[in-house]
Amino acid sequence: MHAAELNARWLQEQAEREAAEKSRQHAIAEEKAERDLALKAYRAMQIDMAAQYPATEQDATVQGRAELIAATMLKAMRAWDGKAVECTACHLLSPPDTRFCLYCTADRSEVRPVSVPADIASTIHKRMHCSAKPSMSVKAAPKLILRPDSEVV
Repeated sequence: MHAAELNARWLQEQAEREAAEKSRQHAIAEEKAERDLALKAYRAMQIDMAAQYPATEQDATVQGRAELIAATMLKAMRAWDGKAVECTACHLLSPPDTRFCLYCTADRSEVRPVSVPADIASTIHKRMHCSAKPSMSVKAAPKLILRPDSEVV
């Protein structure tokens, strides 16, 4: 009789695990659908803004991208109290409450929170000279849809 009880308990636990996994998968699917819908609306807004503040050919060069990265870092320090989100593709910084990158439409673009140090103004140009971010940015997001220096941010 003991084996039958253990087997019944195992079957019950297995059913609970399967139900929990099914619930988790459903929550993930709902979250993905909500994100996809939000991203679609965001991309439409980006396209509207880009008509007013289009990126330039210079923005697609390593030097141009270094200048834009530096400009967004300085803006983060001054306008957003050193808090921002960095795009994993173009490495440009956006306001801390931004869910998607303001400037690029790279497929693998995500934003992650960053803090900009207070001394950034005195070190930014040296940092950009030895950083791989400008070249990685141009490779990952060859074209920007919107210029960071626009007054949108």
